[in-house]
Amino acid sequence: MSLGRQIAVVVALIGVSTLVGSVLLSLALRLYFSTNDHAARIVLFDIVRSAAFTSVIAVPAGVLFGAPAFFVLRRLGVLRWWSISAFGALLGAAIGATSVAAGVPWLGSVAIGLVSGLIAWRLIVHSDVPLKSNAPLP
Repeated sequence: MSLGRQIAVVVALIGVSTLVGSVLLSLALRLYFSTNDHAARIVLFDIVRSAAFTSVIAVPAGVLFGAPAFFVLRRLGVLRWWSISAFGALLGAAIGATSVAAGVPWLGSVAIGLVSGLIAWRLIVHSDVPLKSNAPLP
């Protein structure tokens, strides 16, 4: 697989995984912030709105920083599930610490990064992107 195709696949998979992480976090926050007096109602519109809001920040940041991190971690030989998840969590913490992500709890931003990193790892493992830095390029 050519390097250009590898980059395209990694960018797409990171974007999808970050979007899925945002939806999962939105669902978790909806359940967490529901009060004990009322049954937790899952309102699809609220989840979609929250996921769209967090995705506006998370997906571009994940793609912008995640794709280069993938290739750097691969080059260094430390491309494992824990390294991608840790990088995602650190990226989420950095985004959550800025005022740009106001409205999303800091720990929520860390959770989006961590979960998105795990999902990205799972998707990348099942793609044809080589995981070793010495993989031959055609």
